[in-house]
Amino acid sequence: MSEDTTLASKPKQLLTKTLKMVRGENTLQLVEDFTAEMTLVAEGLCEDQAKVHTELAKLAHDADRDNMALRNELELMEKTIEEHQSEVDRRLADMKIRLEAVEKQTKVKEHKIG
Repeated sequence: MSEDTTLASKPKQLLTKTLKMVRGENTLQLVEDFTAEMTLVAEGLCEDQAKVHTELAKLAHDADRDNMALRNELELMEKTIEEHQSEVDRRLADMKIRLEAVEKQTKVKEHKIG
């Protein structure tokens, strides 16, 4: 008999025992059997809940770690962008100065020629 069949037949067996007990058989035995079955169910649920809590704590920890790594990467990227922007601004200022000098020389040459 497979485990699934055994698990599926347990409630039926419990019901059969219950009916026998209600019909006049040993009620004390019925209470003990029911209590034993419910204890197993409660213990199983408690174990499942503990596993869920452990997994949830692990997932929360992993999410926090990943979030921190992403923040660090973002800060690094922002710093790199700022550095590149400063370099671009410096080069543009340098080019503007050169362009103004060229324009000034052109005007001087035009004035001499004209």
